[in-house]
Amino acid sequence: MHVDGRSLSVLILKDCRMQWKAFLVLVMFEILTLLSFVAQFPEPMRASAGAFLQGLTSIGTFVMAYRLLATEESSGTIRFLKSLPLTNDEIFWSKFLFMSGYAVLNAAVVNLVYAGLRPLISWSWQLPTMPGVLGGVVVQLVFAVILLSIAILANSEKAIWVPFPLVILLLNGYTLMTSPNGWDPGARVLASIQQNWALWSIAVVGVLLAVARGVVHAAGVKRSLVK
Repeated sequence: MHVDGRSLSVLILKDCRMQWKAFLVLVMFEILTLLSFVAQFPEPMRASAGAFLQGLTSIGTFVMAYRLLATEESSGTIRFLKSLPLTNDEIFWSKFLFMSGYAVLNAAVVNLVYAGLRPLISWSWQLPTMPGVLGGVVVQLVFAVILLSIAILANSEKAIWVPFPLVILLLNGYTLMTSPNGWDPGARVLASIQQNWALWSIAVVGVLLAVARGVVHAAGVKRSLVK
């Protein structure tokens, strides 16, 4: 793996400068979406709004991943970066690291806003648990790695839309496992994850790191024009 720390940090800072406005818009969208959904929930379901919020953050992850790579590919930015003295490892690892930071910051901001809104709105909603918040970050990381991997390997702006149904499947699956009349094996899996959330999170992050490394390696290590 050919990665220079300075080049990597410059690329990440470039993405931060380009995406900070989109980040603010996505946070507002996630909070407004939560409020619009919870307003339609019956009162007993509103207590689970904090858990529901962790799933909604995946929508923001999808949009950010699309902006981060697919739009840069179509606009020629990725091609321009490859013409500089940068390796593919540096270009694509910067994307994975940026999305990892985005997932953590996104979860932190939306949960802080959610906590601040609770005293202002007379709903019986509860604060999410720490395992729930960390689980939401892991789910965001899963989506980020899947989306970036498809965009990198397929080299197509349209390809990133392929996994979008996963967002809907995730929300439906969560509802199925948490419903009193839901799928019993699914409920047992959810209970196991809740009891051993730290081990599950570490295992999933380890798998994601291996996947990201494999994808970057598959993309090839080369310098164009300047090597």
